[in-house]
Amino acid sequence: MKALRREIKKRTSRATLVLPFKDLIWSLNPLISGWRNYFQYATGASDEFQSLDNWLWHRIDRWLQKKHRKTGARKLRAKFRAGWQLRTQDTNAAQCTIFLFCGRTPVKTNGRLVP
Repeated sequence: MKALRREIKKRTSRATLVLPFKDLIWSLNPLISGWRNYFQYATGASDEFQSLDNWLWHRIDRWLQKKHRKTGARKLRAKFRAGWQLRTQDTNAAQCTIFLFCGRTPVKTNGRLVP
């Protein structure tokens, strides 16, 4: 999981502030869904995925605050978040939704679902 956090940090670093928000989401989605699918059967993965979800939300919030320095946090949340989903100004919203670890796929262990 350290490698995943390292890769997300690299993709949300200051060097990527020139990218549009949509491109950031599109670069993170394959990475997140790949790791989520690989570890979905791991024992105790649900707790780790919850931790990663929380960390990822804060990481993206910080990226947006760095990109839009003069805009307040409340306005940024109103513009880029719809409840617990991120959104872009693109008309094709289904492709611009970020895939979180716990939000899409239930985590399974030994045939049972883990809450």
